[in-house]
Amino acid sequence: MKYLELGGIRWAYKEQGSGPLLIMSHGTFLDHSLWDSLADTLSPHFRCIQLDLPGHGQSGFWPKGWTVDDLVSLYPEMIRQLGEERAVLAGLSIGGAISLRVAVQHPQSVSALVYMDAAVDSPGLQAVAGLQALAQLLGSLEDETQRAALLTAESFQHHLHTPGWRANHPELAAHELQVQLSHPREAYSHLANVVASLQPMSARLAEVQCPMLALFGADDLGPHWAEVIAKGVQHASVHRVANAGHHLPYDNPAECNRLVKEFLLAQKTL
Repeated sequence: MKYLELGGIRWAYKEQGSGPLLIMSHGTFLDHSLWDSLADTLSPHFRCIQLDLPGHGQSGFWPKGWTVDDLVSLYPEMIRQLGEERAVLAGLSIGGAISLRVAVQHPQSVSALVYMDAAVDSPGLQAVAGLQALAQLLGSLEDETQRAALLTAESFQHHLHTPGWRANHPELAAHELQVQLSHPREAYSHLANVVASLQPMSARLAEVQCPMLALFGADDLGPHWAEVIAKGVQHASVHRVANAGHHLPYDNPAECNRLVKEFLLAQKTL
């Protein structure tokens, strides 16, 4: 792993490949390894930066908490520290929400956008409240077995994966669980509060200037965002990916990798 200092904390990242800069931002409770398969596919063509977002993996965090907008404001400086003025941004879930906001608020910094299973506005009061309640429990339980039971419960898993995914992919499921358990206990509530801090963006989608690929798992519980993107970003390429839930790169990596590679290699101005 390599490290950057941004906003007074350490950001960890994995780097592979060479070519145009591609920064990959994962979803809540995950880490850089979400992108291993996609980065392996793209590294012959791109310099892939797989982030650990603050509070995740080996990155630090702010003890008083932070918002999506706090993170968005740091991406242009991140890109400069990595030696470039612009980058392709790819993100899943909260990572996609961050990437979209960077593209709107700092268009000069983003050459293309890959947006996966992310809410354009707030995911909704019920979803946010459920995530905050889960995060509070995860932070309060010292027993890892009890935390694992919460994370593997069907009431949580059905928000993330296609039915039967854990049983059909035991090694990957075990890895995902270990990642979800690895974050500092005192950070869990902060991570949920970042999702709660999302401000509406649907009215600003027309401001997306760069090429955009939007992927949504066909089994994700929030597929209506696909229509919002299609209407709001008229030049966006929008796809629903079969046999995939919210964690699209885990559920259907082959199709995810194919669509992203085809889209990015078709762009001539990166």
